[in-house]
Amino acid sequence: MPFEFKCSNKNCMFSILQSPDSISRIRRCPKCSSHLQMLEKSLADPQNVILEIFNKQLALNKAIGTDLHEAKMSDVKREQLTSALILSSHSELNEVLDLINWKYWKKTRVEYDANRIFNIQQELIDILHFWTGLAILWDITPYNLLELYEYKNKINLSRQKNSY
Repeated sequence: MPFEFKCSNKNCMFSILQSPDSISRIRRCPKCSSHLQMLEKSLADPQNVILEIFNKQLALNKAIGTDLHEAKMSDVKREQLTSALILSSHSELNEVLDLINWKYWKKTRVEYDANRIFNIQQELIDILHFWTGLAILWDITPYNLLELYEYKNKINLSRQKNSY
């Protein structure tokens, strides 16, 4: 079971998921050379992690002034919010592309140092923000997420078995 290790330097945002035995090879933050500390809260219960993400997203949207649970949201407003969240996600996906070697024809390669990896992680978290907003908008909850995922996953596996 992986645990999260964070940099002990409060000004550094570096963190990594590792098993406790494999982290012993690293010990220091690759970004600032401070010690890495294992967080007490493990990923033993993913449901709690997902619930926390959804709750933080609701709080963020409230601070922004967008109530994703608005009782009488019109279809038009829901469509507009959906479009805005999807376009925002696309923008973040393009930012990830800018950080990786996606141009297979290029001879020069970028180096994946700790700073570049951290920047990629931050863009992926931005995408998670927008995805979570979309999920809330369309009544996906931390409690039905796995059920919906498993349903669609079965369909996708079936498609692969049948040369989709």
